Amino acid sequence: MLRELKSRLKEVLALAPASYSASTNGVTVDTQGLSALEFIFNVGALTAPDGSNYFDLKIEESDDDSVWTAYSTLKSLTAAGDAAAVYSANYGGNKRYARAVITETGTAIAVIGCVAVGMLQHQP
Repeated sequence: MLRELKSRLKEVLALAPASYSASTNGVTVDTQGLSALEFIFNVGALTAPDGSNYFDLKIEESDDDSVWTAYSTLKSLTAAGDAAAVYSANYGGNKRYARAVITETGTAIAVIGCVAVGMLQHQP
């Protein structure tokens, strides 16, 4: 028997789906009260991706929602085969805040969106 999951999740639109041609920081996700956090990137079309023109899908973390440091790079979108795909990564750090980031190099254009899904801590 499957259990209901919705009441245990917190969803955040971490990066609005759009056509991007520059590096962009997603919205801040407050991890307080979460026992797990997953970032799910949905990549649509890529224009002219190669070794000189590409996007990196990243997660950054912060103690204060002001000074951010790199947590991980999930994927470099360097080839046409990287389009029309979903990439996900768990945030397992110990900082209070996390966010999705896309970093553009060269003249690449990409349609990208990202949702952050957090698992709420168990309440007795």
